[in-house]
Amino acid sequence: PQTSQAPAQGLNSAPAFNNGETNALPQFNNGDTGGGEKITDYAGSPLLIRPRRFEQGIQTDYGVTDAVEADWILLDGSDGGAVHTGMVFSSILVKALHRYLESPNPLTLGVIGQGTAKPGKSAPWLLNPLEDQAAQSAAIQAGQAAGWF
Repeated sequence: PQTSQAPAQGLNSAPAFNNGETNALPQFNNGDTGGGEKITDYAGSPLLIRPRRFEQGIQTDYGVTDAVEADWILLDGSDGGAVHTGMVFSSILVKALHRYLESPNPLTLGVIGQGTAKPGKSAPWLLNPLEDQAAQSAAIQAGQAAGWF
């Protein structure tokens, strides 16, 4: 009696997924070369921010800098309630979020805005206080829905 062997896979052959299909995209998350989204894209909108970790000495195209990885939830608009993740590189935002990360409650409410540029410099990104009661209520609901508290 002969035994049948499965054909050997070559080094360049893709593994079978999805009942024999070789397209793995439905099975995996696809990579993101930018390290996530930019929190500054949400300037002017109320946000609930959760800093996750501080990274010191990251090499960027502009030199070595510190950053904070954070999650944030937009509290208004059509994307309200969705959780976003990215690295925050703006030095003023990094300092604020790093300070909050080390506090007993790192969750932060705020509105990203820009300050006044100094000559020859870009305007700094700021984290302004969020005093709107409706946005504060939305933050409680969004944070609970995301399982943050």
